[in-house]
Amino acid sequence: PTPSRPAARLFAVAFVLTVATFLASRTYWNQYNAHLAASEAVLAGLGASVLQAFSLRWGRVASRTVAALLLVAASLPGMWHVLQGSRQQAPDVVALARHVRTDVPRDACLFAFEPGTALAAGRLPMGATPVVDIYATMIHDAMSTGDRFPDTTEALSAPEAQQALRVMLGSCRFVILGWRGTWQLTPESRPWFKKHFVRRFPVGDTGGVDLWERRAP
Repeated sequence: PTPSRPAARLFAVAFVLTVATFLASRTYWNQYNAHLAASEAVLAGLGASVLQAFSLRWGRVASRTVAALLLVAASLPGMWHVLQGSRQQAPDVVALARHVRTDVPRDACLFAFEPGTALAAGRLPMGATPVVDIYATMIHDAMSTGDRFPDTTEALSAPEAQQALRVMLGSCRFVILGWRGTWQLTPESRPWFKKHFVRRFPVGDTGGVDLWERRAP
């Protein structure tokens, strides 16, 4: 038996268990697929080594040709995603990032429901308790009492999650809302938010990501 077989079994089981966990989770988010990379990378390497060993029967030139083709084939999907991503810049995020860099003081607390929008402006989470992932934080707050929920929306709507969210929002001067913020705020919390914050960018009622500032007391 080859030494790669135990490793192949181990990482194949890890891959299957990871997928099964995703399917069973009520809080699944498509970005979680990145966790498959660890097992996929090892399985791909083991598969390539098997093909390369098999190709040695055809001679050294054929073996090197197979290795080169495998390398190109493995690189194509990643190159395609990078190319597509470079063409899909969101104009509203670019405009908001420019506004934040010029009009929001660097020492001011900026809360973003979608962390990527703040990162696009070169800002990291701030505040007394910096929150990196508000989605996970709210789910944790909702389940802190031991309650269970049928889906993510119900968990985000829990009073414990909404109360903790209002405290975090109230501690920051600026908030990037966007569709994530509108979704994570309940119909009861949205009036509270508009009472305490005023929209600064973009002007008017246009859609997309938007920046709000806490009203003066």
